Amino acid sequence: MRSLLHLRKTQQRVFSSNYFKLPRQAIRENANFICLFPQELKNINHIYNDHVSSDMTKQEFRNLCKLAWNEPNNFVVTDLSIRKNFGKYRKGLDEFYVS
Repeated sequence: MRSLLHLRKTQQRVFSSNYFKLPRQAIRENANFICLFPQELKNINHIYNDHVSSDMTKQEFRNLCKLAWNEPNNFVVTDLSIRKNFGKYRKGLDEFYVS
């Protein structure tokens, strides 16, 4: 895990290959920009429950993940600082998902 901390500006960047090994209260609950690369269904369900369930159905989220992950090196973005239909969910960085 790599991290870059800017305490004065209260900005953090944390890079981890395993979201679930990050401390829940210190990092996961305070994250606002999450990039998801291919995951097991169990992990998708946990991320859905933690961050997505108020915006779309579980099947809709799974379909978004499948759509993004069908392309090599692509990922799903969840930007929790933005409202649902204004870029909160993306395929890669530039394709917004609007339901």
